[in-house]
Amino acid sequence: MGTVKLGAVTRRWQRGRGRGMSIALFVATTTLVGGCAIASAGVAARDVPEIPAGSAAAAIFRDPAVAYIELARPMNARLHAVGARIDASIGIDEMRSISMDYARIHREFAAELGRIAFPAAVRPLVGDAIAAVKSVGDLNERLAVATPNSIVPLGAELGRALDHQRATLAALRAALHIGPLPGEDE
Repeated sequence: MGTVKLGAVTRRWQRGRGRGMSIALFVATTTLVGGCAIASAGVAARDVPEIPAGSAAAAIFRDPAVAYIELARPMNARLHAVGARIDASIGIDEMRSISMDYARIHREFAAELGRIAFPAAVRPLVGDAIAAVKSVGDLNERLAVATPNSIVPLGAELGRALDHQRATLAALRAALHIGPLPGEDE
């Protein structure tokens, strides 16, 4: 996905309302979508057995890479929908609502990621990813209730947390042999 160039974004949103909140939410959108989004080509190339849904085998065996993809796809769709609201928002209350939506999506993603039966070798990476995702969720929640003076510094902290989240999710995807996202320089 590459580096987000905030200079142009900053100038664009300084003309509108919710300046700092808009910037922080834009960073949240672009980085989280990059961090959670997955490329399924790496898994499609592998031999994944067909197991009937609802069978006893399905309850026992689940490829963690497939489970990750199945979790990430709907989360990404939700993130895109929330992100689309940023440009259409006209006030700080809507921005705060968007930030809370991001926080909910992050918390749900972290919880569901923890439910996937990952092999022992990648569990430390899963733990790092869950901690990073929870941190971003917490920061989004703090951003939703932030005072005007704390929005920009909190947005900067959120940007750093999102970079860390992107790195931890990329490491987890690599360990699961899920290829990098299109456009990523990994």
